[in-house]
Amino acid sequence: MHYFDIFISAFFISLILTPIVKKLSIKAGFFDIPNERKVHSMPIARLGGVGIFCGFIASFFVVHFIYNIPLEKTLSSIMIGSFFIVILGFFDDIKELRASVKLAGQLFVAIITAISFHGIGFGIQIEFISNPFGGGLIHLGALSVPITVLWIIGIINAMNLIDGLDGLASGVTVIAGFSLFLGALVTGEITAAFITIAIIGATLGFLKYNYNPASIFMGDTGSMLLGYVLATVSIIGVLKSTTSIALAVPILAIGIPIYDTISSIIRRLKRGQPIFKADGQHIHHRLLYIGFTHKQVVKIMYFASILLGFCSLIMTMLSGVQSLLALIFICIIIAIGIIKIQKETNY
Repeated sequence: MHYFDIFISAFFISLILTPIVKKLSIKAGFFDIPNERKVHSMPIARLGGVGIFCGFIASFFVVHFIYNIPLEKTLSSIMIGSFFIVILGFFDDIKELRASVKLAGQLFVAIITAISFHGIGFGIQIEFISNPFGGGLIHLGALSVPITVLWIIGIINAMNLIDGLDGLASGVTVIAGFSLFLGALVTGEITAAFITIAIIGATLGFLKYNYNPASIFMGDTGSMLLGYVLATVSIIGVLKSTTSIALAVPILAIGIPIYDTISSIIRRLKRGQPIFKADGQHIHHRLLYIGFTHKQVVKIMYFASILLGFCSLIMTMLSGVQSLLALIFICIIIAIGIIKIQKETNY
């Protein structure tokens, strides 16, 4: 089904273009400047997300022109949505937009993605969720659009928050993407598989330059792109499945960023701080405080993502009751790990 062609095209285009983007970023003076929350000590070129985006988009056109494969509506819609979110991220990287402006931009892209009204919007929605207790489906009806919008904005910001160490967000994306790719194959969602293998290839091409010590950062251009693609591909992929535990699959696959985002919101609300106020209490920061090195923290996060991704795939093969018991067991293990980290860091 041309998955290899898409992967190779995305990988090499990103691999070739990222150094060019780096040179242009340096020439234009677009750097990520160190501060008390950041772990790098020298200014690093940003805008690496542009290279990821080019590899991601170009791979579809390469396969389209070589094999004359049409760019069907859902694929084209996500490509357009990706372009919008990259434009937003680009301006945030060069202008440092206010949080309210950035959120408004994300809201616009998410709404356009979700709605379908007289030819306006893409119509990519979470229309139902499976019922793990009694079987069957729970149709969301009028709640479909707002829930979809919240999901997209949530995952976009989750990837943005986790982009705090060299190679972390890009590596987690590759791992989560691979889980979603296999899940899409299991459920027969070919378009979701195409999109996921493309973002995996483009992100791997970038990861060569982003792994510690990084020579370029993806910036919000990249992190918001990755979040948008993972959010939308999970909607058209495993969330379209009628299996009893379908909802848990993308949540587990993207579990690390999702947990980090939820815990950050709770932490800031408890302290009376704005939920978009940056701090140094994310998972990767806490692991650094314990005494792990930069590379060790990234590898720990990779391993956790692999474990969660593996669990998400196993659950697609189990019955409703079995998958529910497996989910409970996984949650207990995760809770134990989180409590231990919190105690070690006096959180």
